[in-house]
Amino acid sequence: AGQRSVTLTQQIGRGLLDMDLACARCHDHPIDSRVQQHEFWTFAAVFHGRGEGLYYERPDGRQRIALPNIPHRWVWQDQPAVPSESASEIPVIANSSELATRWISSPQLARSIVNRAWTAIYGRPLTGAASEPDAPPHSDVLAELRDYLADQLLAEDFDIVGLFSWIATAPPMRLEAVLEPLSDEATFASQQELAAADFKHRVFAGFESPPKRLDFDGLLALAQQWNGGTIVAGPNVLAQARDVDLTKTVVAHPSHSERVQRWLRSSFPAPRQDHAALPAQWLESIDDYDQQVLHLFYAAGYWKPTETQLGGATQLRATSESDFAALRQLWWILRNSQ
Repeated sequence: AGQRSVTLTQQIGRGLLDMDLACARCHDHPIDSRVQQHEFWTFAAVFHGRGEGLYYERPDGRQRIALPNIPHRWVWQDQPAVPSESASEIPVIANSSELATRWISSPQLARSIVNRAWTAIYGRPLTGAASEPDAPPHSDVLAELRDYLADQLLAEDFDIVGLFSWIATAPPMRLEAVLEPLSDEATFASQQELAAADFKHRVFAGFESPPKRLDFDGLLALAQQWNGGTIVAGPNVLAQARDVDLTKTVVAHPSHSERVQRWLRSSFPAPRQDHAALPAQWLESIDDYDQQVLHLFYAAGYWKPTETQLGGATQLRATSESDFAALRQLWWILRNSQ
């Protein structure tokens, strides 16, 4: 992967290890004790492709080198902890070919693939990393289901087609979908009705995905408008051109753009919430608003946010009553944008 080894490490961590490794790029993970900065860089060195170590910088400024290897407990989490005196007996995995050879029997890989498949069908995973702002609440029932499907996947030699069949043909998939996101019923539903619908989704009623992700700048403009500001002249990114037949009587149904905006408006965090909750509790450990903004971008997968994107976060803070409210709105934009 060469220079892309760092990005690839983060992607593989999320997709095939079910771990959020983004924080460990710059420091030890503040929540997940399994993820240390040095181990992140040894893993990245595996994918670098030259068989050499990678230099990285510790938070205190010291330079260190990480030799290619992968932490044993990341891939084989179900195996007993290796005693320190036996650590030298663990084979070093120095390249991706060696990793692939040994990884095929990993229960953690099977669990991660189950989570990815479930997300592809339902729009959310069965279990999520604690550091992810949108991670679902932990449920023993969901974790047991994930482990059951993972064991079945291992027994069938990673039959991915079979996995999707097991999920898609399960009895809960035949349940009626509740509260379609773009419907009037969902837009004007009470908090109790929304909570009940979310519970039904979590117990595997048919999940209706939200609208296709939209442009960051367009969502930022909507947020500024709903905060009481004005939008500078420009195209409405949510509007979609459509052919009009003048020979027909036009029924006053809301357009697709209006329905999307209505759906977005129903989930938009209020601009004046002095005591609004942060989108992720670990943000409380960061004192500076700009650093909180950066870490939200990192959590959303933006490793190098642009000046325009960072400037948008500053604009949100100017029209909100608190840092908390601005950060909630920024996360709303990030999770709904491309």
